[in-house]
Amino acid sequence: MTCRKAAVLLDRYATDELSAHERSQVALHLDGCDACTRTLAGIKTLRGVIVSARTETAPPVLPKTRPEQRMRFSSLRLPHYLSAAAVAAAAVILVMVLPSRMNERLPQWFNDTTRIKGTNAIYIYLKNGESQTLLTNGTFARKGDVFQIAYIVHRGRYGVLFSIDGRGGVTLHHPQSAGESSELAQNRETCLNRANELDDAPRYEKFYLAVSAKAMDAASVVVVAKKAAQDRTRDIDTSVISALSNCTVTTFTLRKP
Repeated sequence: MTCRKAAVLLDRYATDELSAHERSQVALHLDGCDACTRTLAGIKTLRGVIVSARTETAPPVLPKTRPEQRMRFSSLRLPHYLSAAAVAAAAVILVMVLPSRMNERLPQWFNDTTRIKGTNAIYIYLKNGESQTLLTNGTFARKGDVFQIAYIVHRGRYGVLFSIDGRGGVTLHHPQSAGESSELAQNRETCLNRANELDDAPRYEKFYLAVSAKAMDAASVVVVAKKAAQDRTRDIDTSVISALSNCTVTTFTLRKP
């Protein structure tokens, strides 16, 4: 058997897919061919990586992530001795495996419309000691959970960020007090200076980011929000807030069990 023919069969040899006759021929050839032996070792290494990825059940750890960052696949460094046949075989394996793995591993927020580039967005991070986890819009949270609020604004220079809980209570988050400037940082994710702890208000805590090209009066926004929140049987009509300063409104909801 030639080295070229043996190389073509190595991937099937590694997975016991050859007939007994073909397997014996390849095994005989491997005894006298160091190059094919190294190629086989490379193929087994690649398969081990893929099998490990497919059997992993723990969800990925999500560090704090900037919205402009994109998911990247690191380049896989192949041993320099791998033959073209081994690389081709590995490529076939990856084409079969990666599409299904991509669907399994994508974080839930990947399809969240608030992550579309160029849009305003609210981000909520659950704090746990020194670590923090980016939450998905609609995630369940509990009394005592400590969270950090962040935002990114691409459209509009001024804004008011507040939340309404299941009792109809309104909390102003930005600016920190009604008398401060409502100017926002632009085109970068910005964390507010203070963390927040969820109280025992039922059902939800919903966050609203109202953004405008003109300076906004936070006190007026809070007054309107409190009035709208009195009817706790339905969500507030954001058009009432939008009409204050011709602003756009973005929302994020934490649900409570």
